[in-house]
Amino acid sequence: MMWVVKNQLTDRRNLNPFQSIELALKSKPIFAARAKAHQQAGVPLMSGEGIEAGKEVAKLAGVKSDTIRKVERILEKSGITEVAAAIDALRRGEAGISINSVYQQYCGKKRMEQHPFCTIFPQATDEELAIMAESIRCIGLQEAITTYESKILDGKNRYIACDMAGVEPHYDEYQGDDPLQFVISKNLHRSHLNGSQYADVLKKSKDCGIPNQTIEDATAKQEELTE
Repeated sequence: MMWVVKNQLTDRRNLNPFQSIELALKSKPIFAARAKAHQQAGVPLMSGEGIEAGKEVAKLAGVKSDTIRKVERILEKSGITEVAAAIDALRRGEAGISINSVYQQYCGKKRMEQHPFCTIFPQATDEELAIMAESIRCIGLQEAITTYESKILDGKNRYIACDMAGVEPHYDEYQGDDPLQFVISKNLHRSHLNGSQYADVLKKSKDCGIPNQTIEDATAKQEELTE
């Protein structure tokens, strides 16, 4: 299968970008199986031997990983008459229609907002998000995203990784009466904050209208609970 895909992409130079991506996607199950085997063997994703299926497919097609994700979303909606017509137009390479325009029209969605408390802690790095996304592709989202007042309270990195992986996240609504303490308890041990990062947490807390003393007290409370 890999040999066929590579040779078709090399020999059929008349393929337009959408056709090339469709062909390259036939190799994704192979890359996904290899990635899962590497993950189970403990091979780090960012090592020289690490495999991320989406990126490998993108290399074959000669496009960015984000474009692969968009085409996958478009193809998932091929059962809708209007989308099927757009897919046919993309395959024909019609002028004035692009992968991005079709994606925005039929697949784009408004991202869920983050609660101010959620923004206090730093976002994961691109490498960390890539690792998280690949894990979600292989085994699914293992921990629900917590919402509060119709916004993300905890799990913004998982939310982004789900979008990268093309996986629909699931949610749990926060039921307690101290959402700030909840966010701190969920993130303080994960973030391993250094001095500058902690200073940034205090600044963001102040920007959110939270007094420094409040978050310092909450931090101290969490440290007592984890001793």
